[in-house]
Amino acid sequence: MGYGLGLDGSTKDYALKWYRYLHCPNNIKEKVLKGVKSLIKSKKPDICCLIEIEGPHADYFSKDCRYFDITNKYGPKSTLSKLPNFRKKSNAIFSRKKYKIKRRFLKNGTKKLLYEISLPKDVTLFMTHFSLSRNTRKKQFTEIKKLIKSQKKVIVCGDFNIFNGFKELEPLLSNTGLNIVGKNNKTFPACNPKKALDLFLCSKKIKIKSCKVINKKLSDHLPVMLEIEI
Repeated sequence: MGYGLGLDGSTKDYALKWYRYLHCPNNIKEKVLKGVKSLIKSKKPDICCLIEIEGPHADYFSKDCRYFDITNKYGPKSTLSKLPNFRKKSNAIFSRKKYKIKRRFLKNGTKKLLYEISLPKDVTLFMTHFSLSRNTRKKQFTEIKKLIKSQKKVIVCGDFNIFNGFKELEPLLSNTGLNIVGKNNKTFPACNPKKALDLFLCSKKIKIKSCKVINKKLSDHLPVMLEIEI
């Protein structure tokens, strides 16, 4: 969601509208929130994973997705989570049914929140926002790899920030049975998508029905929708 700042991912937008990170007009945030709400209503996802959402925005989506968890992305022990400009910075899970949601916090990186959601038929969904640092991402991949070894069927999703391409994912893909779904799904920048940053990695045992980018410019990333058979 890009915190509802309405940026399109272009260098020009970041340069001219950087002030929105400090103060964003309410009408701009309102427009983004209404756009995301409309998208959720039209697609009716069973689960909606939102990265870069501000805590107070949860009320916009709770009527369409009754169950949700929204948590500061930096972790309870982080100094950033206590600072005014950062304490509302969160990730969130919204769903139409009640699922078991576990909050985990990675040891590496500034953004530490890792959601673990237990789905039917022994499917486990992990969602996070990976670091901008390549070395830190590699450490985070190693952490997650240890977690998924004991799981039968796994989906790992989120903003992977793999600006150097899919080769970065090798530490996570090797010996885990995970495959990249929708390699051609370019999501960034939203104004002219060239990078596949927002991904789903799925166990081979999971039957994929579709994985599509939705052409809705609501933030600097385009949304992606995965449909599986359970």
